[in-house]
Amino acid sequence: MFDDQDAKPYDVIIVGAGLIGGALACALGNTDYRVAILDKAPPSPMPTGEYRLRVNAYNRAAEKLLRDVGAWDSLPKDRIFPFRRMYVGSEGGSGAVNFAAADVGETYLGYFIENDLVNRVLVDRAETLENVDVITDAEIEDIRFGAGQVTLLSDAGDVFSTSLLVGSDGAESRVRAAAGVSVNRRPYGQNCIVGTVEFDGDHEETAWQRFLSTGPLGLLPLAPGSCSLAWSCQHELADRLMQMDDAAFIAELDEAIQGRLGKITGIGKRGAFPLIARDAATYTADRTALIGDAAHVIHPLAGLGANIGFQDVSELARLLIKAQNEPRSEIGGRRLLRTYERRRQLEDRLIMSAMTGFNLVFSNDVYALSKLRNRGLMLADKIAPAKNFLLRRAMWMNLMPSRR
Repeated sequence: MFDDQDAKPYDVIIVGAGLIGGALACALGNTDYRVAILDKAPPSPMPTGEYRLRVNAYNRAAEKLLRDVGAWDSLPKDRIFPFRRMYVGSEGGSGAVNFAAADVGETYLGYFIENDLVNRVLVDRAETLENVDVITDAEIEDIRFGAGQVTLLSDAGDVFSTSLLVGSDGAESRVRAAAGVSVNRRPYGQNCIVGTVEFDGDHEETAWQRFLSTGPLGLLPLAPGSCSLAWSCQHELADRLMQMDDAAFIAELDEAIQGRLGKITGIGKRGAFPLIARDAATYTADRTALIGDAAHVIHPLAGLGANIGFQDVSELARLLIKAQNEPRSEIGGRRLLRTYERRRQLEDRLIMSAMTGFNLVFSNDVYALSKLRNRGLMLADKIAPAKNFLLRRAMWMNLMPSRR
């Protein structure tokens, strides 16, 4: 038990100082709101030397958001890599789709950047904002929902209260559970192996993905001679690959990618994690909003997970900024929260369903489906208007409007 009278009051409390929570804190910077972002630990130090294991594709909409919140220019230019083309092919056929930024009048499609790098920059930016408190030594032990506010107790005995609680605390969200929101979990039956691949070829600023019968394999360009690997495959194969020494793993990888990179000269530290789709029953509850992985987790095959999380940030921030002239008690009210949920949940679920469908259709060795896949990819590559529409949609999604 704890005394609400001792609580430090805020308008918005964000639990979880990861990529998405950090972006929301920055998006609410320089507003009338008093904001706190709470986490049990600070983000990882700024990456140097070897690339970190987790790398995301940041589309143009994510780039714009990071620019709007004042974080983009702090990203070290030698650790962010633009890509201009994308190749998608399938095992057992010559069909492939080639996407190019030039086809839609752009110079590049997006960037590949280490998660830890963006996370560190966002939290550092949040710490400079006068209306934002960054508290990264507060593990939440209890959450109480009362009339007009939510009260939180940390493991250090600190008490906080807020008109709006935002859960950005990941797939196993404590906020989501406390708010009584159920979640649908659907294992994909795959693990994703990640690592950095060194090679002597030329990736030509191209993101490359090949659908194998065991799951999709992606190569994400990081720098000349380096790519980030994201290899999703069935558990048994993933376990076998992770147990191999570097030489054996490189041989398996080279066969899987058909020598795409030229000669592979090295593989960095490898990691693997299970792939499980998660879909929260609702994105909102009593004075509570869920964003990012607390609301949805999708298959990483298209690299859209963080990007749709940033779209959650854009929409929620837009609604809160618009509501600045309304009574403060309403920022956690049903009307604003229902608007946020209506605008985000349908789109997120459509993307989740599409990724699940792609994985099911492409990750198998059924002969009839392999022929259909090959024909489908060949046809998709030839229908330029449809291909370019999908490309623009993946690049830009929805944008957070100006704060004027």
